[in-house]
Amino acid sequence: MAAITTRGYVLIREAVGRDALEALRTAIDAAVAAGGDGVDVRAGTVWIRDAGVLGEPVEALRTSPPVLEAVCELLGRNPAPISAVMRNPVGRTAQQALHVDWAGPIAPGRDQQAQAMFYLDDVSAENGPTRVVPGSHRSASIPPKNLSDPRARHRDEVCITCPAGDALVFSSHLWHSGTANTSGRPRRVITVTYRRDGSGRV
Repeated sequence: MAAITTRGYVLIREAVGRDALEALRTAIDAAVAAGGDGVDVRAGTVWIRDAGVLGEPVEALRTSPPVLEAVCELLGRNPAPISAVMRNPVGRTAQQALHVDWAGPIAPGRDQQAQAMFYLDDVSAENGPTRVVPGSHRSASIPPKNLSDPRARHRDEVCITCPAGDALVFSSHLWHSGTANTSGRPRRVITVTYRRDGSGRV
């Protein structure tokens, strides 16, 4: 698990059980069909901005012991979950540029925020895998302008493929992005964001 501090990410196998997967998929599909508050469809992506509306299964994700262990490796003890969102890239326009999910660069080893992406569908090279640049969270920098084009690639980037139920835990300072979904299949994911205890920064 300590490798997460050097690579900036770790893939945790079978973080979501079969029953929870089915319950979450059903709840997501119902919420999107109803088009309630917080459901947003744009740029080839379906969002539920507050995945907490999906109920108890999301609370179980927030407190998953192996996920919290990995988060604590990055953030120290008592990290605070601050949000949970659902994202489903449904088309080619869902491709994102490499980015970080923090306002700017941080000193190596001083991660302020981390995320856990719980994959609810199998993730292949065709249905929008997450891409990451290993170790970039320790670069004390954010992606340069030449990577601001969603089509731009970094020579060291890695695409994460895995079966449904796995979870990707990573530093919010790691260079990463979603990619285009060319498969016609869903790639539903719930992302829980955690903040370092006492950080106080938004």
